[in-house]
Amino acid sequence: MLTDDIDTLREYFKEFAVYFPAVNVVVWTAIYFAYNPKGGKKNSFTSALLFFICVNFSYIFTSNISDRIYLSRPAADRSPLYDLGFRLTPEVVQLQLFCDFFAAASMCAICFSCVCVLRDMKSATDGVRDITVGKLVSLSLHTFTQYPDSRSPGFENGFPLFGYQGLTDRLMSNHIYELGVALHVLSVYQPRFGSAPRLTLLVAYTLAMICSRGHYTADCVVAWWTLLAVGRIHVDPKVHKPKRMKPGSPLTFDEKFGWGFMFFIMCCSALPKLLETLGNGADL
Repeated sequence: MLTDDIDTLREYFKEFAVYFPAVNVVVWTAIYFAYNPKGGKKNSFTSALLFFICVNFSYIFTSNISDRIYLSRPAADRSPLYDLGFRLTPEVVQLQLFCDFFAAASMCAICFSCVCVLRDMKSATDGVRDITVGKLVSLSLHTFTQYPDSRSPGFENGFPLFGYQGLTDRLMSNHIYELGVALHVLSVYQPRFGSAPRLTLLVAYTLAMICSRGHYTADCVVAWWTLLAVGRIHVDPKVHKPKRMKPGSPLTFDEKFGWGFMFFIMCCSALPKLLETLGNGADL
């Protein structure tokens, strides 16, 4: 039985969607441990971002492996579970792309606003670390336990990076969690955007997620509890205090690395589409 599983994994590793994230996990992990900032401080934005990249590629890799194992199961084992939230809300599949967009934009919004515009490396570092926590929680859950896909057949995945479909990416909604972190960062800079409007918006987004069937209601509940655990429900001025760079000061290495990360994300977003286009051209 174990031999069969090993042979199956070897077959999976022949696919770009599996081996590319796996290679990146090794490469970025090596860079993370080799990185030695001035003064030996490992709590910099660059360190936090390097660790996030390692975790994110691990997240994609484990999701793609889990998806392939899931698709090898009989169709009867792939039916959505009973969900009270699904029974109480209408199914609106058109909301899937809407929910995907805001989830994908959250990490970019934190990096772009804090690093490129506000130049607040403390808020950027805290935001990246908290989003990394969400990825670790989700990664550890879907790696060990596979829930059936909550979506009906024919769903649209808005951002299928590196073959990612997210069929088994359940047990926690990173969509809600990451948007919650991004909205919290916004509240730090815009006190008038306080807890009431922020949480109201997040509740509305949660309902949209349930209606889209992108996540089970339990996944959404776990996301809210995780936001509470990392302190992103209430804004504490003593903890979440902006710390901006002096106007006119030269860009630090952390800031330059943040700019480079934004460019890297754009390239990663375009790579799957480029490969698909080249593949279609080769078939002609």
